[in-house]
Amino acid sequence: MKIFVNLITTIRLIDSLALLFLKGRVSSYIFIANIVLIFLTDSIDGICARKFKVQTMYGSVMDAIADKALCIILIVLSLERIEAFTYILIGEIAISIVRTIKS
Repeated sequence: MKIFVNLITTIRLIDSLALLFLKGRVSSYIFIANIVLIFLTDSIDGICARKFKVQTMYGSVMDAIADKALCIILIVLSLERIEAFTYILIGEIAISIVRTIKS
């Protein structure tokens, strides 16, 4: 199960990086669906790790890297549209609040 949970985290990081190449090459619906999928897998890997008690140092570090990579990538991609930056910022604040409450 450790491998499965860590694989989800690793795929999430790779998928986040892929957003840089997908922008403008796929429809906006597919692009947004991909972002939603990334956020869902972030929740799923955390839930699975806690439920099956398979928390690892690799998973912990990669989760933080994947989270920040996604945020940075979304900010870079949204610089074309300033109003989109506001939504990303609100999302980042919401994630921080949820993580603080869960801790």
